[in-house]
Amino acid sequence: MKRVLFYIIIGMGLLTSCSSESSNNGDLDGFWLMTGRPGLSWSFQGKILEFRDVNQIHPDLMAKFRHEGNLLIVYDLRKLDRDAGDLPVTESEAEDLRAYGISNLEEEQFQIKQLTSDDMHLESSSESLYFRKY
Repeated sequence: MKRVLFYIIIGMGLLTSCSSESSNNGDLDGFWLMTGRPGLSWSFQGKILEFRDVNQIHPDLMAKFRHEGNLLIVYDLRKLDRDAGDLPVTESEAEDLRAYGISNLEEEQFQIKQLTSDDMHLESSSESLYFRKY
């Protein structure tokens, strides 16, 4: 009986000592296809947002984001290039951001008009973006 109790205590200790970072992004997490812009997608995981173009017309990018109520704030935009160290997007490369619906190099704010497990509608001061979850 002591041996069983010992293994239970050890097992409980191991389970409680392990920690993992989890996301509180709810329906926002996951892979979103932009409707009306074939091949372009946004992907949310943790605090990172990745922008991808399967047609390889525009470079893949990444950014940090904050989700505060009905507000999505995208900032710290970078070229997705692990070998080069994910360098910041420069002013001369800002045109690539527009393809993904981003018009502000420093920080873009979107009003979340709709967010379900299947659909998302975002509005910025210059664009209205629609997505479906993949």
